[in-house]
Amino acid sequence: MRCLAAFALLAGCTGGIDYPHFPAALEDARCAYYVRCGVAAGAAECQAYYDRISIANRSTETAVDMSIIIYDGGIAQRCLDAYAALSCDVTELTGDELSICSDVLTGTLAVGDTCAFDRECASNNCSAPACPTSCCSGTCEPAVALPSVGQPCTALCEGDAFCGLDQICHASLPAGAACNAEPCAYGLYCAGRTGTMAGTCRPLPHLGQACENACAEIGATCYAGTCVELALLDDPCTSNAQCSMFYECSSMQCALFPTLGMPCTTTCYEASYCDGTTCVAQKPTGSTCVRNDECASHYCANSACADPPVCF
Repeated sequence: MRCLAAFALLAGCTGGIDYPHFPAALEDARCAYYVRCGVAAGAAECQAYYDRISIANRSTETAVDMSIIIYDGGIAQRCLDAYAALSCDVTELTGDELSICSDVLTGTLAVGDTCAFDRECASNNCSAPACPTSCCSGTCEPAVALPSVGQPCTALCEGDAFCGLDQICHASLPAGAACNAEPCAYGLYCAGRTGTMAGTCRPLPHLGQACENACAEIGATCYAGTCVELALLDDPCTSNAQCSMFYECSSMQCALFPTLGMPCTTTCYEASYCDGTTCVAQKPTGSTCVRNDECASHYCANSACADPPVCF
């Protein structure tokens, strides 16, 4: 129903989708991509995977309602369209295909204004302390400009450039370049690297080709030295490494993660969490916790289940 409602709204609104429906539509678009590319057998399994860890971002929705953040439904539609057009082959991508999605929300607060989180600021930079159970105010600071190729750096660089050991930004290595700790360009990997020998940047291998750790298709995995299709629901398996991230290998088949009352080792679905042996019901607000998935609110702060604070 969520998917149908979201796309029915899209079809009837020339200005794009409204913000309350956008997060669900974005999840639908992402899961449709994974189904199309062979990472999930069905959208419902993908959605269940993300729903178990999602935390409702009421702060952003409140800031949008108050026009502190401007939401562009037209750009939101272009973001969804970008998912629909996304290739399943990493070697055909540049890494910028989904960059339009970062423009869906725009902050209105100027440098020096009081803020609660980055997105409220036009600069996308709010210097506010972290307060897990309450709201802490900060101040909008100037935008952080990452250094580009040839400029000094300490950690991050602009685009796909990397910060070298000389603390200078360098372009990612092209195909055929010798590589060690330096990253190869998007769609490439450092082939043949060992602890004592540099490797060579080469395109990621495709299905059926020899591999070392990763493959070109997102619906493939490097298993026993060869790129093979990810095993999906009910496919045979001998280890979790063969199954997509949406499943686990159980009784020699890729299976859905367990639910309430079933035996478990790490992960449970449908409002339950794994206590080490069994999927048990998630805890109400105020209960003691260690992890977010123990809480019905999906939010554990200061060792207690809580509702995420609404800050703006």
